[in-house]
Amino acid sequence: MTGSGNWGWGRLLGVHDPVTPFNAYNPAMASAPCPVCGRFANRPVTADAAVVHAGRVLLVQRKHDPFRGAYALPGGFVDPNESPEECALRELREECGLTGTIEHLVGVYAAADRDPQRHTITFVYRIRPDQRPTATPGDDAAAVIWAPLEALPPLAFDHAAILADVRAGVRLVSISG
Repeated sequence: MTGSGNWGWGRLLGVHDPVTPFNAYNPAMASAPCPVCGRFANRPVTADAAVVHAGRVLLVQRKHDPFRGAYALPGGFVDPNESPEECALRELREECGLTGTIEHLVGVYAAADRDPQRHTITFVYRIRPDQRPTATPGDDAAAVIWAPLEALPPLAFDHAAILADVRAGVRLVSISG
């Protein structure tokens, strides 16, 4: 299930106009109606990277609100013409200085209250690091840690529930290629 940026994630997620990119950084647009039909609210799409190595998970300490100072999976908003898979790999590189290979989709998380600023939908991918996993903070990360999966610090968003799925070995779709 790999998607290209023009495949139409918008249609899949209920966004009526997949051609006009949604500005995910504008909170005022979070509940704005579709510019074409005026009926459907646009919901920003994000992607997160679940990188586990030797029983530890890669976490970033958030530099900005919401949840400034809390730990989270590396991730962020899907850019226009970018697939969620590409986004997860880009965010891993930008926030942690790591590259990796997607092993599988852990899940799609869309609870209306998962982000206190607006309703977002995230794709979470289990990613195997390509090199020795020495991460350095960059972009939106104040710090990067490898936390034991069984002793996690307080986490932002719904990442505790996501990591429970990672620990349980949830695997929705294998990514081939």
